[in-house]
Amino acid sequence: MYKWTFGIIINAGILAASGCGVTPDDQESDVAQALTSDFVDASGTVTVRIKQCTPTASQEINTTTCPVDSGFVLIGGGAEILGEGSPGALLTASFPDLGLTTWTASSKDHHLTFFHQLRAYSVGLKLAGVTPQTLFSFMKVVSVRSIASEHPSTGISVPGGFNLVGGGARANWVTQGQLLTRSIPSGSQWLAASKDHAVAEVGTVDAFAIGITSGTIPGFGSIDVSVNQVSTSVPTGYGTANRLVPAGFVLASIGGDAQFSGAGRMLTDLIPFGDAPADSVQGATVRSKDQEFQDSGTTTAYAVAIRKH
Repeated sequence: MYKWTFGIIINAGILAASGCGVTPDDQESDVAQALTSDFVDASGTVTVRIKQCTPTASQEINTTTCPVDSGFVLIGGGAEILGEGSPGALLTASFPDLGLTTWTASSKDHHLTFFHQLRAYSVGLKLAGVTPQTLFSFMKVVSVRSIASEHPSTGISVPGGFNLVGGGARANWVTQGQLLTRSIPSGSQWLAASKDHAVAEVGTVDAFAIGITSGTIPGFGSIDVSVNQVSTSVPTGYGTANRLVPAGFVLASIGGDAQFSGAGRMLTDLIPFGDAPADSVQGATVRSKDQEFQDSGTTTAYAVAIRKH
């Protein structure tokens, strides 16, 4: 079940996929205030609120945040570069804070000047009969930093007794830039990777993993988790993959992977809606692109979904 803040309700639970080798259509106009969309699982007891926060001003390098609303605990989020075009901009971070209240997104142009706006999203979780404080006590967020490399990668598992329900990635760089290529779930791990591009720079990447107890939450019960993915391939330009959540589930978090065969493809969007830019159906829209040097590759979208057991 899906609900806009002004009360329209529809059912969701569809799979979609698309890919293209050209610049995507113009993005939606700037949003003057945060918008929220609520979704409820089949039991009526698990609610997630997807929040679209106000985009940044148009700059070459951007960082912005999106907090969850009162009564919710952060379980996922996303990042969207608005006004995509040529040469375009690329994501450098999309990750949770350790207190599970706020999602952070970062982006930059690279080697070629491109002013752009960046929007962050948050996905908040609420369980019927459970206070946010109690819910937080049954969740964990952990992080790890890779070794320094031109193409760093790392992963981290949630602790024993927890199921992976979300995660994120942050590239760390000093001069030219490290650009995200991966932020995905894999079993009990969240994997992260980044790369330099066109100009060499050694850097690191951080992986973040969010877990929820695999046992019983007092007064509620337990949570089922479903990980869903879809891939598309393009010869060059932007590639887009869309994955919606299964019927009866709600979105917890999203991930994206940019595979490439030559100079590189990097992530440009990690959006927690399966039909962006319409933004009406919960799921994942992931985009990647080559930059300056043409390169074919595959874009994979991951949608981590949950429901009451």
